Amino acid sequence: MRQAGLHIGVELVKDPSSREPHAELLVRVRKEGFRYGIFFGVGGTEKNVLKIKPPLIITPEEARTVLERFHASLEAALK
Repeated sequence: MRQAGLHIGVELVKDPSSREPHAELLVRVRKEGFRYGIFFGVGGTEKNVLKIKPPLIITPEEARTVLERFHASLEAALK
């Protein structure tokens, strides 16, 4: 059953053409996200989908902040 609300899934793959799941990267992005105050959920049968579920009342400014922190988390995890 699905609930009403904003739900974003970001599938992490090793190679866009093969779409091979990259679960290890998901673990690193989540760890970095915690450092930046973002809590990502985990989804997908291969556990390679970051789940982002902000409240429906999120403001544009708050959304920008989350995107900046997500970007920083992803960059840190890829190093």
